[in-house]
Amino acid sequence: MTSIDMKKLAGYALIFGPLIALTSYFIQPGGVLGIGGTADPTVSEEVMKILSENSALGIISGMTVIIGLLTILSGYVYLANSMEGGSGYAVSKLGLSILSFGVFGFCVGSSMGVGISSGIITDNVVPDIFFAVSQGAGMAFGLGGMLIWLGLSSRDEYNKNLSLAVVIASAVVFITPFITAFAPENARLINSITGVCFFIITLASINVGRVLTK
Repeated sequence: MTSIDMKKLAGYALIFGPLIALTSYFIQPGGVLGIGGTADPTVSEEVMKILSENSALGIISGMTVIIGLLTILSGYVYLANSMEGGSGYAVSKLGLSILSFGVFGFCVGSSMGVGISSGIITDNVVPDIFFAVSQGAGMAFGLGGMLIWLGLSSRDEYNKNLSLAVVIASAVVFITPFITAFAPENARLINSITGVCFFIITLASINVGRVLTK
């Protein structure tokens, strides 16, 4: 395991990281699939209630989201660095820095969710902070991803059309926090739209990961 090629390891990170993060995102209590019921993410009482009633799933999905996101980030780090001296390097490196803030924000938010699920956090204001942090994280993740995949679209070794599709999906992820901020009553719908975008990003990441593992 310790002697595995760095390129292949990054490829596996881009295959399994998004799968873990996306699955966790979809199965979290009150999330896109509505497992355990539905909750308005802008109403702290509803969020507290559904996480406490589905504590095991909330803890597991919260922790696996973090694992998935950090795995994705490690794959993106290799991907951006591998373009050094060639087309797309500068814009991808810029995107990597921005995306890192997004990953950090999502990890902080997921940690708060784990705390609520385990009963350690009982203050009703925390879900509101969780929601606010997630908006900033989503904006950074979307903008950073958009720049990284824009850089990838200029490379011959990767599928240009698929990369551009992810640029569009990432742009939607970047824009949706602005919509939610001005129209928080649409937060549940926005989460579903974001889930579709994450699905597109996951498919493209798996495709790139397969290229790297060959």
